[in-house]
Amino acid sequence: MIRIIRARDERGIPTEWDDYPDREIGEVTGRMALRFDSELMALKTEGLSLGVRRWTEAVARIRRFSAEAAEWMARNFGDDSTIDEDLRVVALEEWLSTNPDYWLAQQVGIWSAVNLAGGAMTLAGLLDLADRDVENIDDPPPYIPDEDGDVEGKAEPADS
Repeated sequence: MIRIIRARDERGIPTEWDDYPDREIGEVTGRMALRFDSELMALKTEGLSLGVRRWTEAVARIRRFSAEAAEWMARNFGDDSTIDEDLRVVALEEWLSTNPDYWLAQQVGIWSAVNLAGGAMTLAGLLDLADRDVENIDDPPPYIPDEDGDVEGKAEPADS
């Protein structure tokens, strides 16, 4: 789930936000991909760029990054890892900070999530968001236990 914070109080505590479900780039329609390309051109006229020229290039770079990330995780977080367990998170953060496609994947993910959920966000609007105004939050559990510990909405076992 992606949370976009729209307003904060004088202490910086969020007071208004919108939540959007995470989406995959494969869910973006052809019409939205063309809109992305058009918005990239609008950014270019402002002297801004996401580092790609079109949607298909963004998708290719994000998919390549995802594959590299999976390989990196398997190599460095697996049983054969030479990285001390306490330093693995630091190593991951360092690797991500040096990979420009990580930032691209984040930006495209936010834009896709908002627009696929019916929100309205341009690439220019995306670039106007401060890092602190975008949060990844865990999805709520699919059920809520009541005060007796029973789970509402959970299927009852069938009689044998």
